Amino acid sequence: MPVENLEEQGLEKNPDLHLAQLKFKLTLSEFKNDPAIKEELVQAIEKDMLTPIYYFLYSHEEAIKAFAKTYDKTVSLGQRLDLVFHNIRLGLFYLDHSLITRNLEKAKSLIEEGGDWDRRNRLKVYEGVYCMAIRDFKKAANLFLDTISTFTSYELMDYTRFVGYTVLVCMIALPRNDLRTKVVKGSEIQEVLHSSQDLKTYLLSLYECQYQTFFQKLAWVENELQHDRLLAPHYRYYVREMRILAYTQLLESYRSLTLQYMATAFGVSTEFIDRELSRYIAAGRLHCKIDKVGGIVETNRPDSKNWQYQAVIKHGDILLNRVQKLSRKGDTPTNPPHTSSSSTSTPAQSLGCRNTTGLPCAPILGSLLRHRMFCVVRSFMAAWMSFTSMQMWCIPPFLFLSRKFCHGGSELS
Repeated sequence: MPVENLEEQGLEKNPDLHLAQLKFKLTLSEFKNDPAIKEELVQAIEKDMLTPIYYFLYSHEEAIKAFAKTYDKTVSLGQRLDLVFHNIRLGLFYLDHSLITRNLEKAKSLIEEGGDWDRRNRLKVYEGVYCMAIRDFKKAANLFLDTISTFTSYELMDYTRFVGYTVLVCMIALPRNDLRTKVVKGSEIQEVLHSSQDLKTYLLSLYECQYQTFFQKLAWVENELQHDRLLAPHYRYYVREMRILAYTQLLESYRSLTLQYMATAFGVSTEFIDRELSRYIAAGRLHCKIDKVGGIVETNRPDSKNWQYQAVIKHGDILLNRVQKLSRKGDTPTNPPHTSSSSTSTPAQSLGCRNTTGLPCAPILGSLLRHRMFCVVRSFMAAWMSFTSMQMWCIPPFLFLSRKFCHGGSELS
């Protein structure tokens, strides 16, 4: 945990995001009209006499205008940042993405003018929460890990919940070695996980390859995400990616293994594993193939250099097709209206140009464009092939690319 608890010195919980979470739960089918949650929500509002404040905040636009007027009359940089943080919390309360992004950019510019360490760390937490809400788990994980030992944003959530979010986003975003050093061996995280056994088991079961336990805890995580207002839109994506991660981790350890072994390892039926693997293999998410007759799964690890080369060929081919379509449109002659039969043509018009500005005509422009793109792609491909030390078998597709730049079937000189 942080060296000292600064919860009492933090910003006011105004608006309180916990109340938004309670309100979100009341919209779920299993908690709809739940009297206990309703009572907790009403008591939380009445406890601190927040009814007038939430009546004012309910008018979204009026609250933003009031904060803007206060901001214009505020001189201190620190107080201006606090007002911006209030606006970000208001955006998180209503999940107003436009309001959040505008104020995050404003906070970053104010921080560059000279913000203290506390507000810098607070900005990282705010940005991390928003990144998590828009499914940018990689950035959220890095921001959360940077502030795990200096957390002071108690106006957003308590420290236990913050660590829970950190573990969830790190498991899906970090590679195995970083997960070990920053999460599994992290002293601040382990201190909190000691009192949260479900989350701890979920983390360690994946790291220690206890896949049956991992699947059981993944079901628990799915239920928790469904009840979280920030992560509920992404729970299907999160569960799917974590299953793919577990399958990939197991398959990387073997060249081949039986479907029955995988089913036993994950605690499911062979039909379920067969159906899951088939779907992810077809989507290109798992690099293996299934021998249905023998009941064997064989891994085929892709060569990274070959994959990069194929990607360059594919995108280069798409680019060339687009350039050729544009050049064909430019090659279509356009006849300008004749103003007079006795008018004399200028040198530019004698080349077939559409106007008298002296600019190149459409056919010349198309040829120049094709030739220029050919030179750029050829230079890029030559440098890339030299860098990756590819063999001679890679050259024919490159020559094929060169021919696609040809004009009228003959290669440009």
